[in-house]
Amino acid sequence: MRTVLLLGAWGMYAFLCVFVWVEADWRLEWDSALYLLTGRSLASGAGYQYLGEPFTLRPPGFPSWIAWWGGGGEFEFERLNRMVMVFAALAAGAVYWAVAGVRDHGRGVWVTALAVTCPLWAGRFNWIQSEFPFLLFLFSAFALQRRAATGGPRAVVFALGAGLALAAAFYMRSVALLALPGMLWVGGGRAGSPTARFAAPLLALALAAPWLWWSAGESGAVPDQQLLASYATALLHVDPGDPASDRVGWMAFAARLFGNGGRIAAALADNVLAVPSAALGLLLFFGLAVGVWRGMRAGSAVLEWWFVAYLGLLLVYFSFASRLLVPLIPGVYLALWKAVEASPARAQARPWLRHAPAVAAALLLLVNLVRLPGSLAPHEDGVGPSELRTSWERTRVAAAWLRERTADDAVLLCNQAPIYAVLSGRRSYTYRFPRGRDPIDRYGPDHVLLDGRGAVARELGRALDARGVPRQTIPGASVVVYGPLHRAGEEVQSEPADGAAP
Repeated sequence: MRTVLLLGAWGMYAFLCVFVWVEADWRLEWDSALYLLTGRSLASGAGYQYLGEPFTLRPPGFPSWIAWWGGGGEFEFERLNRMVMVFAALAAGAVYWAVAGVRDHGRGVWVTALAVTCPLWAGRFNWIQSEFPFLLFLFSAFALQRRAATGGPRAVVFALGAGLALAAAFYMRSVALLALPGMLWVGGGRAGSPTARFAAPLLALALAAPWLWWSAGESGAVPDQQLLASYATALLHVDPGDPASDRVGWMAFAARLFGNGGRIAAALADNVLAVPSAALGLLLFFGLAVGVWRGMRAGSAVLEWWFVAYLGLLLVYFSFASRLLVPLIPGVYLALWKAVEASPARAQARPWLRHAPAVAAALLLLVNLVRLPGSLAPHEDGVGPSELRTSWERTRVAAAWLRERTADDAVLLCNQAPIYAVLSGRRSYTYRFPRGRDPIDRYGPDHVLLDGRGAVARELGRALDARGVPRQTIPGASVVVYGPLHRAGEEVQSEPADGAAP
């Protein structure tokens, strides 16, 4: 009966994900556009490339799914959104499997229900990004390694399965390698054999080696087209896009630690307790520390290791965005559950506190469900649904205008280059990261869009005006477009063509 109820609950959640909550259009976002463009490159047979150069920042796992599911030609965004939501439903099952194990079914149900209704988790629905496939494979690896840790004749089989799943998670997001020491250190368990302990991390590392070797040997995309040159550069260097820049000093790391710590505390308090308070978040951190410590003492604690390692990385990372917390969410609720279980009153076996973890979980679940409609609406840090939709509509209008009025081989220079490349089908470069280079001379664009509002856009506009390049405002988009710019060897027009369409 319990199995039937669990499958029924998961089936209802999966139905909502795949058939009710799926959106028809694309949520415009930079990283999402990069996944789409690299997926299209794979589907076309050009290899794993962006702007004609090998793309080395992220492994090709998720773009490969895009290429298989709906890449090449015109994207079917509803189909791709559905793919993301299938992964979201499967990831919920993986979280339950990892948390419940073979006997902790009640805790598994509550932790999973809280995780998949948390605003951070639900807020990633319909974003064509790698979070959910990453979570599916990562927590499947944890579940399999936990089974391997119990020993038995099939321990090595479970450990090999864990290695395969962890390698799949790595090809979605390379940060999965943070789980390797945990699997090696605590993943074997007291009953596990040395073979089972080493099988998963060694197999995962062996399968990750081809990408690590290939990406290390390639120069990657041109340096002024990405914020990051690599994740190591972002972590260790002052300019995340320039490996030759100065190393980050200890004081800078300390500033990151305190700055990111406050942001993470406030974000967790907001998304878990519905109170955006850094002070309350620090109290929440204390409860999480108690729960993680208790989990570590229990023996096989790969989940707890992942929580500590990934949180430690976020604390010293060069920037913070709340969506980076999504892989922590199951661990947050698991640690809170264990912290409540460890309360002194429960240790004294007071009967009225016997069900305290379940009662606390039910209250938090109610909060999540009340907030769920707002969580499902598109939003980003500091930007609400209405503002996002307005911005996206203007971008779509501008992209349609460019698609109708420019040649198929036209080159664009703009701020949101990957997004315009997806929507307009034109080769697009960004001026967002100049790094001392003149993007007009470097890329010879036919048209320049001032779709950004910063100092770089203002300086670029002044330079184009000084060169007498014709400009106009795209109707309905509030975006200034310059062009056509004359390519090398052509005569430069001395006066701007007022309002002339390119």
